[in-house]
Amino acid sequence: MRVVMRPVASPGGQATRRPALPAPLTRMPLRLSQLVIGIATATGAWLLVTGPIALAAATLSLAATVALVVGVSLVWDSFDESRPDLATGKHAEAFQSQAAGLVTLQGVVLTLVLTLADQTTSTTIKAGGVALVIGVLFGLVLAGLVALGISGQGQLLIATLVFNLTVWSCAYGLLCLAAALVLET
Repeated sequence: MRVVMRPVASPGGQATRRPALPAPLTRMPLRLSQLVIGIATATGAWLLVTGPIALAAATLSLAATVALVVGVSLVWDSFDESRPDLATGKHAEAFQSQAAGLVTLQGVVLTLVLTLADQTTSTTIKAGGVALVIGVLFGLVLAGLVALGISGQGQLLIATLVFNLTVWSCAYGLLCLAAALVLET
């Protein structure tokens, strides 16, 4: 994989070159991704010993999913070094449509889970339901944040963070439901 070097102004006014991070994986989202991977791996390992095996499998699958997304994003971004550095109106439109899709998906799945849930619902399904609720809330926050557009890199960074949290919540909810279906029936 090629490392793209971009000129950066130093405090002394001289331009230096440093590796450019991919657009969706600026320093903060990349560190957040690494933190989520670490916490999910540690929690999944702990659940393997103490908790329901389906919840452990879903949690470890979340760590693997986030790691896979980070890897794919790094490879994807390595192919395009001509990406503009400033946020544009297209970012806001993209985030709005993605937020709407994620809220709809999670809302439909959550409705099905709540319709089928009863007193014997497993911990894994309950955790999946909570993750879906959190994902819906993050999606609504994202849609509200970008409703008037994104005017700079700071706003783009926050929108990217909230988008990642929305996707990860959706992924964890769906992984919990799948693990419960496969391992608890």
